[in-house]
Amino acid sequence: MLRGPDSRKGFTLIEIIFVIVLLGIITAVAIPRFRSDFSTKQRLKSEAQKIAVHIRYARNLAITDKNASRYIIRFNYDANNYGIYQDSVTPANLAGSLISIPSTVTASGETEIIFFNQGNCTFTGNGEIDIRAGVNNYKITVKSATGRVHVNES
Repeated sequence: MLRGPDSRKGFTLIEIIFVIVLLGIITAVAIPRFRSDFSTKQRLKSEAQKIAVHIRYARNLAITDKNASRYIIRFNYDANNYGIYQDSVTPANLAGSLISIPSTVTASGETEIIFFNQGNCTFTGNGEIDIRAGVNNYKITVKSATGRVHVNES
């Protein structure tokens, strides 16, 4: 039996072009947004790790510097910076210079961590620092008995 022209199944060239153009538009919108979210998350992770390195450095100074009884890392969230101090928090005892936290990052939590010669520490709060940018969040946790520092995504 012969088939007529109406019995063919398939897509027309115009339908295929329309779908390709639509996929192109969706891709053009989605990829930059995905890259932006990914790079924001990477920058935030890098900043959290940098702060953790400075906390570990303050602990190391407290253990190795026999001329100091303690080292203090003090966070000033209003000014978006922090510093490492020997023995007491005064400008004369600042070890190095103040370290800036980028304005795109919101930090909160522990304001002062005091490390002693044995590597243990005390703090004014719960030993946690939250680092946020957009929907991304990292938590830096310091253990008082050992002074160990952990960075976790939360």
